[in-house]
Amino acid sequence: MRYILTFAALFVGFIGFGQNSDEFAAKAKIEFENDNLKESLELYGKAISIDTSKSDYYCERGQVYVQLNKFQEALLDFSKSIVLDNKNVDAFHNRAILYYSSQYPNYAILDNNEALKYVKNDTLKYILFNNRGNAKAMKRDFQGAYEDYLKVLEFDSTDIGALTNMGAILDDLGKDQEAIMYLERAIRVQPDFIGAYGNLAFRYIKLGDFEKALSLNSKVISMDPESALAFNNRGFVYYKMGDYKKALIDINKSLKMYPSNSYAFKNRALIYIDQKKKKASCNDMAKAIELGFTKMYGTEVEDLQKEHCK
Repeated sequence: MRYILTFAALFVGFIGFGQNSDEFAAKAKIEFENDNLKESLELYGKAISIDTSKSDYYCERGQVYVQLNKFQEALLDFSKSIVLDNKNVDAFHNRAILYYSSQYPNYAILDNNEALKYVKNDTLKYILFNNRGNAKAMKRDFQGAYEDYLKVLEFDSTDIGALTNMGAILDDLGKDQEAIMYLERAIRVQPDFIGAYGNLAFRYIKLGDFEKALSLNSKVISMDPESALAFNNRGFVYYKMGDYKKALIDINKSLKMYPSNSYAFKNRALIYIDQKKKKASCNDMAKAIELGFTKMYGTEVEDLQKEHCK
């Protein structure tokens, strides 16, 4: 069973004549695992041209399209796979991931629900619960997300993704100390897991322990100097500490690496507000909204815009 971003080191040989559709599909899978995406796409096309009735061919080709950033084509293939087999767990699973990454959480939840009806593999079952929890969190159903993450942790108390996600969602539920407990457990389970450090730093910001938050974000940057999110988060800590110069250095660096981060534009707008730079702050707020801040995080920027950009 293959999922998006699953690779293995295999070798593909010469493709001869007289092969049936399954042989083309098998070779296409090997090319995919070797990251030879164009070759894989061509081979899946040959398999499908021979036999248009195989649900798995479309599902697997959809994964290739995802890796090629051809999301519309991937969506069509996953949907075709489901039409051919409305119990294809992999197709629902992969389409749910695509919907989530495209910020359509309601559709992602529906597809995870369908996959959960038919899944037989326990490992995948709890991946689906975790993914459904992420989609619920995106649509701000924090209690629903909490319940899904709890299911995962009841199955595997060391699941690093669920521990980290639980830490984030408990914060949204106003349970800061419990959130910290889960995130510290995640770090004990996997001391090199960057996401747990970043989320833990954010919890300490909310508690007003800026020195602790600064230390944690600096640790993330030492572990991954290319982490745009860590620079943005550390910049926010500097802002809260009143060091606007260092805050702008970090946030500008973050935006250079990740120019579509709506949260960084919001953070920079906050600095400009304090510096009485109205035009710059309003431009950044408009950009944050354009990049989908409200859909992801709520109306904070819109409220600021009403207050400062009349």
